[in-house]
Order: sequence, then structure tokens, then C-alpha cells
Amino acid sequence: MKTSFLPFLMCILMPFYTVASLNPGDIVIIEYNASNPDQFSFLSLSDVPENEVIYFTDCGWSKDGLLRRSEGLIKYVVPQGGLSIGTVITYTADQKNNNGFTTTGIDGFFGLAQGGDQLLVFQGNFDSPVFLFGLNNLDGIWQDDATTTNSSALPPGLEIGKTAVNLSGGANASFDCTKIVKDKNQMLENISNPLNWNYSSSQILQASLCSFSILPIVLLKFEANVFENEVILNCQLGSCTNNSRVIIERSEDGTEFEIIFNEVIQGASPLVEFLTNDKRFNHSKYYRLYLNQQLIKTILVEGKMEADNWPLQPEEIGIISLFSADGRKIAETTCYGNELKIKADGFNQNLETGIYFYTVVNNNGKKVVRKFYKY
Repeated sequence: MKTSFLPFLMCILMPFYTVASLNPGDIVIIEYNASNPDQFSFLSLSDVPENEVIYFTDCGWSKDGLLRRSEGLIKYVVPQGGLSIGTVITYTADQKNNNGFTTTGIDGFFGLAQGGDQLLVFQGNFDSPVFLFGLNNLDGIWQDDATTTNSSALPPGLEIGKTAVNLSGGANASFDCTKIVKDKNQMLENISNPLNWNYSSSQILQASLCSFSILPIVLLKFEANVFENEVILNCQLGSCTNNSRVIIERSEDGTEFEIIFNEVIQGASPLVEFLTNDKRFNHSKYYRLYLNQQLIKTILVEGKMEADNWPLQPEEIGIISLFSADGRKIAETTCYGNELKIKADGFNQNLETGIYFYTVVNNNGKKVVRKFYKY
């Protein structure tokens, strides 16, 4: 009988891969408190699916390419429904095994030192981590090696100023809420800049109480369907945070708007869908959608009417105005009908890419609105 060692050898030689579904910067630390009880808060900058596992440790990264043992490890399991962009989760030592967290020791225990420490975020496992974010609060620098429980080298895959921050020391620090921006890359740079943090000798709770609803909103659908003299508006939003306010406005001319829908969404959700209607529709209308005072989209719905021509005859004088999509007047001038194109082209020269509206009014008060997109 022949004995084959090939399957055994293949098991030995096959590499072991660490699986991580998140990318560096998808999870970031925004609050760090070493004053008892220890506390930290993290922010999701991407949607995170349910049952995803994320680890936090105060073990430093050594020059040998391993996490230094003798401290703690915290496991967090994303709850049912997942985490939407802008969600803040807080860990406190006095509730260390609540809110999805499980705390264990790695030849030691989890505890943030008031004289300076590190907090590393990763997926995978302790022996083969894939790092998502790193915070170092010892002397304002990352060390060359993890020679003590309070020191750490910069873990692989992280970049200072983008996915790693070296704070200026002190027991407690919290990200400055006034530095919240919409763009993810800029947000990462702001969080990773130690000048954008507030420091205190006592526990500081600021960033964990901020609203991060300005973070990117995924618009899945904003459509309008005309049924005789009624418009049905269908809206689907992804990544809405709890208490997000949705506002829909209507306008006949694209300059003066009134609110037809204004509601607060209760409960964070990766998908929000709703319908509303405008029963007063009888000709062309503009509709625009706001989420937490941020303009998301403007659409034009045309009814069963003939399109108006510009109301100015070649030798007739009138007023041409230029408006942004949110109704802000950018420019206005008087002109003759035969000058309209020249005036419009002049308005266009220094505009940024986006949606704009022209209005033209003649001496009799007749107004026509034209929507255009500046490329």
C-alpha cells in the first residue's frame, strides 16, 4: 500500500490569509479618555454590515512585526442592521461587556495610561491583524518600537495624517466637532491632525455627542411621476442616521420655494424610503430634497403644457437673473432681448460645475425659468 504525504504537505505549505472586509479609515477613533473610567468612541466613515467583527487594543506594535502582549483586547460585533455612515459607538470600562463589546486580556488587561498610550483598531486576529486606524498619545510621536506598555511603532497599512494620529499627550482628548466635513478624505485628514483635537486633564466628552449627519448621504432615488394634476415623489436614502430631518420643497419658477414635506426619521437605518405627493400640481414644478439642511438633489417635473419662450422681444428690455440650485442669487442685470445670449454666456464663465437657473422677466412681469447644468 502506498502512502501519500501530498495533502499533508499542501496543508503545511498553503499560506494562511487574514480576511478583512473593511479598509483603513472606515473606522476611526474620535475620543480618548484615560481618566477613570477609561472610555473611547469610534466613528464609522463607511456602512458596516451586521455581524462584522472589529478589535481594539492598547497593545503596541513592535518592530518585530507583532503586537506586544501583556495588555488588553476588546472585541466589538456589529449589531443587527449594521452601522450606517456617521454612527458613533462608545466604550466605557465600567460597562466593558455591554453594547456589543467583549473585553479580554492578552497576558494583561485593557487600561489606557494617563501618561500616554496607544489605541489600535484592526480586523483579522491578534496574531495576524489588518489595521484600520491607530491613535498614539505619547509625546506626540509614534515610537520606533513597542518597548513598554505605553509605546508603539506605526502599524503597517496606516499613514500618519490620514489613518493614524499622534496626539500631543495628556490623559484625555476629543476630536473638535467644528472640523466635521462632508468629504471622507478630508475628514480623515482632519481627524488625523492633532491640532483638531481638544485636550483636558479630566474626562472630556465632546466628539461622542456631536452630530456627524453631514457625512456623505447615499441618494438611491429621488423621482417624480405625474398623474393628471398630481405628482407622486418617491425618495430612497441610504445611510441615514437617527433623527435625520428630510425636507422636500416645491417651486413653480425655480427661485421661490415652499416646503411640502418636513419630517424627522426616527432610528438609524441603512435605507429609508418614503412617498409624498403634490396635489396642487398644474404645470412645471421644481422639487428639491434636503437632508439635515444639506441640499441633496433638485429635479424639474414638466406637466402637460407648452413650453414658454423667452418673454423678451429683440428690442424689449427686461431683467435676467442667475440662481444656484439652492435658490441663491448669483448675478442679475438688465438687458435687451437680443443681448440675452451674450449676458448668459458672461454669467457662465466663472461658475463651478453644478445645476443653475436663469430667470428672465419682461416689463409686464412675465417670468420664464430655464434650468441648465454647468460642466
